[in-house]
Amino acid sequence: MNESQPLQTKETPSVEAWIESVQTKTDIELLRDQAILLNAINQNLYQMLRIQAKIQSDLNALTEMQLDGAEVQVSDVNIPYTSMVLFLLKWWLAAIPAALTLALLTLLGWLLLGELGWVPRLLPR
Repeated sequence: MNESQPLQTKETPSVEAWIESVQTKTDIELLRDQAILLNAINQNLYQMLRIQAKIQSDLNALTEMQLDGAEVQVSDVNIPYTSMVLFLLKWWLAAIPAALTLALLTLLGWLLLGELGWVPRLLPR
C-alpha cells in the first residue's frame, strides 16, 4: 500500500442500514469489523505520524538555514509596470517630508554652531 495516499473506504451506509447490519451480525463478525476498523485507524495514524516527522525535519532544516545566516540573492523581480510606477510615485511623495525635515535639522544645526562660533554665521547680526 502506498503510504502517501489515504486509505480507500467504501461509501458510508445510512444509519438505518448500519443498525440493521449490526443487529443481524454475530459477535464474531462484529469483532472482525472492529478489528478491521482498528487496523485502518492504526494505518492512518501511522501515516499521520510519518507526515508529522517529515514536517518536523523540514522545519528543523529551515531553522538551521536561518541560524547559519544563509545569504539570499534576488535575481529578478516580476512586477507590472503600473504597480512599479505607483510604488515609485509613493516613494517620491514620502521623500518630500523626509527631505524637508533633514533640511530643517541641518539649518538648525548650522544656526546653533554659528551662534557658538564654530562655523561662519549664516545670518548677519
